[in-house]
Parts: sequence; C-alpha cells; structure tokens
Amino acid sequence: MWKSRKNKRVTAFDAERVLKAAHAPLHSVYELLHTSTLGLTDKEVEKQHTVFGKNERGGCKAGSGVLASRWLSAGKGNPICRKGKKKSTFATDFTGWQRIIGMLPARDCANETGAEGLWPISIKVQTSSIKRTHSRQTMKMTRRITILLLACLCPLLARAQWFSGEYTSEWQWDMQKETNWVNLLRLNLSVPVWKGKGSLEAATLHVARTGESIIEDWQGFSNIFADNQVASIAVLGYMHEWQNAHLFAGVRNVNEDFFVTDITSLFTNSSCGIFPTIASSYPIANYPLSGLTLYFDVEKDGWTFKNSLYNGAGYNGWKRQNNPFLVKPKRDGVFNMSQLEYEHAWGHYLAGLSIHSRQFAIDEEGNMLPPQEARRKTTCAWWLYGEQPLWKSDQRSIACMAQYSENTSKRNACYRYAELGAAYRDSLNECGLSGQYARFLQGTEYTVEATWRRQVNRILAVQPSIQYVNNKNGNFVVLSARLRCNF
Repeated sequence: MWKSRKNKRVTAFDAERVLKAAHAPLHSVYELLHTSTLGLTDKEVEKQHTVFGKNERGGCKAGSGVLASRWLSAGKGNPICRKGKKKSTFATDFTGWQRIIGMLPARDCANETGAEGLWPISIKVQTSSIKRTHSRQTMKMTRRITILLLACLCPLLARAQWFSGEYTSEWQWDMQKETNWVNLLRLNLSVPVWKGKGSLEAATLHVARTGESIIEDWQGFSNIFADNQVASIAVLGYMHEWQNAHLFAGVRNVNEDFFVTDITSLFTNSSCGIFPTIASSYPIANYPLSGLTLYFDVEKDGWTFKNSLYNGAGYNGWKRQNNPFLVKPKRDGVFNMSQLEYEHAWGHYLAGLSIHSRQFAIDEEGNMLPPQEARRKTTCAWWLYGEQPLWKSDQRSIACMAQYSENTSKRNACYRYAELGAAYRDSLNECGLSGQYARFLQGTEYTVEATWRRQVNRILAVQPSIQYVNNKNGNFVVLSARLRCNF
C-alpha cells in the first residue's frame, strides 16, 4: 500500500487512512503521519531522520522528505525544510494542506501509479502566496517584538520613572436609549541617552469600545472615541534637546505638539484638541493615526516656533499597506504644520498655518474618500488662538479663550470654525463652558459643552460632561462620565 523512491521521499499514502484523517482534527492527522513509517524501517527512520526527522535546532532535517511533523502538530505554520531550498511557510489547516500538497482522487491514482488506492503527493506552492504569507508574518513578528520589548522594560523603567501611563474610561449616553463605553490606555516610554541630551521615546495606544457613535454629529463629541485597536504606535523615535530647542525624528502625531493649552485640554469635544478645518479635511497623523515625522521647536523670551513635516496620510495598523512607517508622497502627498506661540503670566496666544499638497474628495454625507481619489492641489488652513486670565487669587483663577480657523478651499470637509469658552480652576476642581461653530461642506454644526473635572487624589480624576449638538441630522444631547487614572 505504499511506494518510496531511493531518496526516501514518500509518493503514496494509504487511501483509506487518509480519507479518515480528512475529517479528523489536525493533531489526529499528525499522529497518523508521525506514527506511520510509510514503508521505511525503524532503523532507517532513526538513522537518516527521513520523512519526519528533526535537527538539533528543532527544525526538519535537511533532505527529510516532503512532510514535516512540526508544522502539523503545532498548527502554527512552521516551515518545511528541503535540502538546498529556502524555508517556506504553509497553511496549517487541513483543507489548506490538501490544497498545497495536491492530493489526487483515488480513482486517478490507479491510472497514474498502477495500484488502486495509492495517493500521489506533490508540493505545489505559488511564489506569490508565499510572499504574502511571509509579509503578514513579518508584520505580526514586528508587532510581537515591540510589545515584548515594552513589556520586558516596563518593570525596570517604572522604578527609574522612565515609564508612565494614562487610562481613560468614558461612559456615554444620548439621554434616550443608546449607550456606549470607550476605554483608552496609553503607555509612554522615555529612555535618556547621550548623558541626558537626547531620549528614545515610545508610546502605544490601546482602544476598546462596546459600540458605534451614539449620535450623528460631525465634529466628534468625544476626543477618545476610535476603532478598537491594540498596541497602535503613537510615538516611536529619537528626541534631541538643546537649551532652547528640540528635534525629533520618527513616528509621531500632531496632538503631541500642537493645540495643547490649559483650557482646551479640559473639554472633551474633539474640536478642542485640533481644529476640524484640519482634522476633517485631511487624513493626517491625528489621533488615533500616526506617521513618520520630522519635528523641531525653538524657544526664546516667551516665544516658541514649532514646525512638523509629515507624510500626507496617517496610519495605525501593523499590515504591509497600513502602518505608520509608510512614506508615500506620490499617493498621500506631504503635510506641513507651523505654529508661532507667545506665552507669559497673563496670557497665551498662538497663530499657525498648515499646508497639504493634496485635496481629498468628500462624498455627499461628508465622508472622506480614499487618498487614491485625491486631487493634486495644494490647500491651506490657518488659525488664531488666545487664552486670557480674567481673575486670580491664590490657587483659584478664571480664564477665557477664543479661537478661529479657516481652510482656503470651500470644497474641503470643513472650511470655517470658531469657539468661545471660559473655565474656572482651583486646586481640586476645573469647570468649563464652551460654544462651537463649524461650517462643513454638508452643513453647519453648533455645539455647547459644560464639563466639570474633580481631582480625587494624585492619580485619579472624574469628569462628568454634557453636550448639546445641532446639525441637519437633528438635535442631540449627550451625557458622559469620564474616569482618568495616571500612573
């Protein structure tokens, strides 16, 4: 019932046993193949390690035949080694295994081998399939290595105060029947090098939510809402520091350096983190996306100038065509952002300009189309921001803020935005009220937010918030409760 060649490669199987194995679990298939000598004596198997031999490194012995027991037993795609050949990764489910080795029906076997019930086996692996599988496993391996390194370094770096984290949990309710629960975990790592003149920086984002957005707003009432993801890279690169300047090269997003002020950081609406004239008009490296960045800033006498150069689109995946290390200026374009700030004890003011070498198409509902459909047209967005304290006494203060932004093209998703707000602050409490106006391609949206943040202790804070949103989809009221923990 079997047939072998001089090089001990098996060319046929017992048809009845293979038919039984076709409907058996993978480990049963392994046991069937591993326990059968397939025409070889025990001495030959032991001496030559043929058919299912292993070498000292745990792999298959060179020249061992067309099958290897490890990839069948482990079910994880371990390679099959053949003498003089490179390792190739194979599908591990039984259906994929049948497809690869090309089992022929039993009735055809009689014609080809002259013995009924013999099943010829031949390896047929397409090069393109191997490359795709290798690419997927490469990205998975990169992801695993990154997570493993961070996990191994966390205990040591935490004691050295180089490691920190922020956990934010937010419950949302539309005051009717829709609810949602969003969780964001950010892990930060900073390793000083060059005697403190530079540092290796890394940060990952982990997002988990129970459902989709509970209202039909355009700006985004929650600045932590995002798709579920694990270990997305927010920052990964090198920062060098001089006395009055910084230079960063690596993966980064705009939220790390721009639009961060005392009052805007209090509110939970997305437009308080970045203007919709930018965030809604371009698929840039904005939370939760990141991209390769060259950033620098210079400070002198209260003035600060910042500039960042990005790839035209941001990414947050671990796949070959979706990862933050991609640089595709021909397809995505190039995005540059500059900002000039002035800050002193009685105010904080800034002005900025962003330039993108592409104009991204928008459908009737205001959704951005893929970068492949973008036009080769340069558009800009500019903004002004002012934050002014009105009253101070000991640790208590009241301040107001105003901001305005426009996009030079009315064919972009959002081309005008304005906001007014005020906030009270003491040692344990922060309260704020703001009103927003945003002119989108599909209509106008108005938003009012009232929020209160209470610092429970050194690491824990709670923040209830209520927002009213009006656009052509209707009127919405959203109540949210946020818990934040810093460690």
